[in-house]
Amino acid sequence: MTNHFGVPAPAAPERARHLAEVIVRLAQKDRMTLASAAPLVSRAALASDPLATRIALQAAEHLASAAARLHRTGPIVVGGSVLTSEGPVRSAVLARLSGKVVTARDGAGAAGWLAALDHQGDALNSHRRFTGSTS
Repeated sequence: MTNHFGVPAPAAPERARHLAEVIVRLAQKDRMTLASAAPLVSRAALASDPLATRIALQAAEHLASAAARLHRTGPIVVGGSVLTSEGPVRSAVLARLSGKVVTARDGAGAAGWLAALDHQGDALNSHRRFTGSTS
């Protein structure tokens, strides 16, 4: 993981905390820097890395909890690369959500669908029209 951020791997255990702080500072500077590590974490979780698995499951729990708190009616729409690509976070989120879940494959189309939602009759069919989704 440290190589991804251009930081050499720790030579000794005491350097691990310092490197973690460097990564946190990089993430605070630019959130997309941290987001770029998501595929690395997913691959490590799929390879049964315990820390990566814990990170993926915690992320899924946060996302599913937020959806449960905010969701009122209609389908839950998931979007973004972590939730639209097969992987441990998507699988865990889908397992935690109840009701109809659809995947937004086209962010602009999904935004248009959300804006028009109150004016559409059938939310699922209108989602398909806006996004070209088959799910």
